[in-house]
Amino acid sequence: MEGMLCVLGSIRMELVVRLGRDHTRSGHLVAADYQLRPGGRAVNQAMAAARLGCKTALLGALGDDWFGQTITGELVRAGVDLGAVRSVADCRTGLALTQLDESGEGATLVHRGANERMDSAAIEACGPVIAQSSHLLVSLDLPLEAVSTAISVAHEMGVRIILDPVPAHPLPASILRKVTVIVPNENEVMNLSGLEVSGQTSALAACRELLDWGVGAVVLKMAGEGAMVVTGQGTVRVPAVPVRAVDRSVAGDVFAGALGCALVEGADLPEAVEFANYAAALATTRRGLLEAMPTRAEVEALRRERKADADPSAP
Repeated sequence: MEGMLCVLGSIRMELVVRLGRDHTRSGHLVAADYQLRPGGRAVNQAMAAARLGCKTALLGALGDDWFGQTITGELVRAGVDLGAVRSVADCRTGLALTQLDESGEGATLVHRGANERMDSAAIEACGPVIAQSSHLLVSLDLPLEAVSTAISVAHEMGVRIILDPVPAHPLPASILRKVTVIVPNENEVMNLSGLEVSGQTSALAACRELLDWGVGAVVLKMAGEGAMVVTGQGTVRVPAVPVRAVDRSVAGDVFAGALGCALVEGADLPEAVEFANYAAALATTRRGLLEAMPTRAEVEALRRERKADADPSAP
């Protein structure tokens, strides 16, 4: 059976406001630009995976409103299967308001909206779609009841589970032991493990703590230093891909979607992380949502270019 990635997480509309260099005038913040776009972790991850050529299904909920209709249209255009997305008649679609500075960093205010309606019953209704998947990619921006149920359902069906632990908070071992691959950054692995992290040595100890609790593998994201793959067999470092970044706002979600895509296709974990690093790096070189997400051809072209630079004699 052809592999499929199933993605569970928040679905929302996002209003992203960018501040210019001179953004304070007469006590007001003045925007240089703004964008209204579909978003939410699951939307971004599903779009990224589908754009890379992965068969992708989305699980989640949105309101029966203009925002919901707009998001649906964009997901269909990206090639994402929406058969398991709920439309909630008496609830608004989720909304996020994000303010970014010139470097692409900023803060976000979130209204969950229909995402709050994802509970155990809603997840169990998605069982047939989960069963068709080889991997479930799930984040923590839905009610914990929904996340826990989805992980349990997938685990019982033999579906491999990729956990992107955002937003960071502790999880019970009963959930973690069912996870095939967890993909935290250094702050998230500290929150999950309960251990202080102040460098690579302590971060590695925190990763090993998660392995002791039953997680299959840890992919630790270390920003400009790349990533570290930690398993019971040892540790593999995967270098970062240096690029001139203009917008990092979807890079993390592109990384997760690309990682899921590569694992669905049968890549081993270090190979999948390398592929995800290239995809995420490309996503930082342009602005937008779907416009920022690279195609498979673009990722492969960058990989060939960088490998040729590193070894000019390579074919």
